[in-house]
Amino acid sequence: MFTAVLKRDYRQLIYLVAAFMLMAGVSSYYFGVMMNRQIDLFSRSEMRTYQRTLHSLILAQETALLHSASAVVTALEHGVEADELRVLLTSMTDMLKSQKDIKDVFHSAYGYIDDVFLDGTGWTPGEFYNPRTAPWFSEAILNNGLFRSRPFIDMRTGHVIISISTVLRTRSGENRGVLALDYFLGPITQRVEEYKLADSGFSFLLDDSFTTLVFPDPELIGRKISDRPDFAGLEKRLENLGEQEMMEETLSIGEIRHIVFFSQLENGWFLGIAVPANDYHGQVTQIRWVIFALALALSGGLGLILVRLAAAKQSFEYKSLSKTNFLARMSHEIRTPLNAILGMSLLARRHYGDSTGLKYLAEINRTGNHLLVIINDILDLSKVETGNLKLKEEPYNVKTVLSDIQSIARIRTMGLSLTMETEVDQDIPAKLVGDEGRVRQILMNLVSNAIKYTPVGFVRLRVTGQPAEEAGHFRLIFSVEDSGTGVKPEQLEFLFEEFVRLEQGQNAARPIEGAGLGLPITRSLCRAMGGDVTVTSEFGLGSTFRAEIIQGIADPSPMGAIGEDPPQAPEEDELSPAFTTPGFKVLVIDDIATNLVVTEGLLSLYEVRTTTCLSGREGVEAARKERFDLIFIDHIMPEFDGLETLKALREAEEYLKKTPMVALTANAMDGMREMFLENGFDDYLSKPIQLKELEEIMARWAPKAARALT
Repeated sequence: MFTAVLKRDYRQLIYLVAAFMLMAGVSSYYFGVMMNRQIDLFSRSEMRTYQRTLHSLILAQETALLHSASAVVTALEHGVEADELRVLLTSMTDMLKSQKDIKDVFHSAYGYIDDVFLDGTGWTPGEFYNPRTAPWFSEAILNNGLFRSRPFIDMRTGHVIISISTVLRTRSGENRGVLALDYFLGPITQRVEEYKLADSGFSFLLDDSFTTLVFPDPELIGRKISDRPDFAGLEKRLENLGEQEMMEETLSIGEIRHIVFFSQLENGWFLGIAVPANDYHGQVTQIRWVIFALALALSGGLGLILVRLAAAKQSFEYKSLSKTNFLARMSHEIRTPLNAILGMSLLARRHYGDSTGLKYLAEINRTGNHLLVIINDILDLSKVETGNLKLKEEPYNVKTVLSDIQSIARIRTMGLSLTMETEVDQDIPAKLVGDEGRVRQILMNLVSNAIKYTPVGFVRLRVTGQPAEEAGHFRLIFSVEDSGTGVKPEQLEFLFEEFVRLEQGQNAARPIEGAGLGLPITRSLCRAMGGDVTVTSEFGLGSTFRAEIIQGIADPSPMGAIGEDPPQAPEEDELSPAFTTPGFKVLVIDDIATNLVVTEGLLSLYEVRTTTCLSGREGVEAARKERFDLIFIDHIMPEFDGLETLKALREAEEYLKKTPMVALTANAMDGMREMFLENGFDDYLSKPIQLKELEEIMARWAPKAARALT
């Protein structure tokens, strides 16, 4: 298949590779400009990140000072003595040294409070130390607020220290002194040195007076940045930096041309990041050649991928078509005999009056209809998987649904060594609003699953409920408990997987039928109705499945007890149409004789004159000889299929161009109705034929003047 696709699409592949290479060549010219722009944007983005990180560290220091000052002021307002304040500062120092954001940089808390110097580390200054002349005290008093000192060598530790201080002012406005915190500059220096835009670049830090705090050249630390000739005139340009977010400069540093980005922190300091210009822009040319080489490799790789994708697509379409054809054939093969079963049982119920026989025929008809629902669900599995499942919103009688499920379940347990038990809350609303068929399927799937895996004992169906959170809605709860084989713990997660049926070995109740779709479909249906399904099980002791769904309320009156007897056969008027059309001529074309018998029998309820034909060619000949008012045409037939027969009929006689023609088919795949209508049919009727749907067809196409009420 790969070779076939390559031979078929080689011209397109050549065009693709040529276009790709042309695009790579033309874009290489513009790539340099775009790359330089992207590098610049990246550099600015990195600069903002470094700025925020550094500012966060500095802000954490200031926040720690303000919180500490607040605590000291509170203590002063409560009249604490100097010894107690010393203890407070000691505890502050210990606490701040453990703080996540500042523990690596914090040194000590101290202050000059009420004319007494207090230090949280226990340090005692010499007799010549006058805190009033220290910058941390005098500048804070002068600024009447927060002050951050220039770096200095701490006499106690020998490390470079920065002090930040603030005035201690009570709520009454009284100045009680100054509190200061010391921080090591080393960790900040280390962090700044890590900020790089390239391996050959470097970073530096200036305070608000342009004094160098961090720089690769240690001799410049503590000196003005302008002391280095490379940076002559820089201070003047940096004075205007506050008006813009970031500034980019081109400077010759050590006779090497550098691109330098500057950003001002909120405390007034300046962060600079420099990178050699060749390293900053020189990589663009190299990247151009790399991209051009990649273009060659990618064009070849892309061509190969496209060929493989085309081959895979062709294979997938083939498999998908095979699956669709299989489902269509399965639908046709199953529905054809089912049409005969349902149709014959319906006709038998009408023509034979023995009450016992009617009950048996009613059960045949009811079970056949349930089988039809299951077949429809299998064919609609794709809707469930894709979330396109459409649910009806119609009132239905809850008692009828539960009675039918109970009756069917008891029939299925006849001859088995287990009992079917039912416990129903009689206060459930009599009529709910939802999709009755889907509710039946949820219940039947859970009950049938329990019967399959229960050799002896019981299957118990409990039905309860409660008002839902949404007004006018009811939460219906089904619980199906059994004493069967149970499920192994390691198998529980696979219960709701599609096409998975857990093997029970010799412990199985009996040979297990089914494709493993019951529980996955049940879960999807419950979720579509606002609920879900859960299971608890102990291997060898049984299982309990609990399903919840949300339904509307049509009749809130209590449902009452459900009957013990199986549902009675419908009254005769349920099998009688609302009208008849004597003299109305109908042609039925189907290649299966049994289907013709069923369709003719059902149409006889309307007292029409029915002509049947076993092939499309025979049907065309019949329509030429006699004028018909309505024509039913089967889809799958030998020689002439339904679509070919339709075309031949339309062309056979002038009157047939306007005669209503109905597609009659056992293929109920999604989209079939639309397909028939698009191809010229006037209507669509699926097999097995349902009386309600047949009556809708007759009501649409039989003229009212030709009808007689029954």
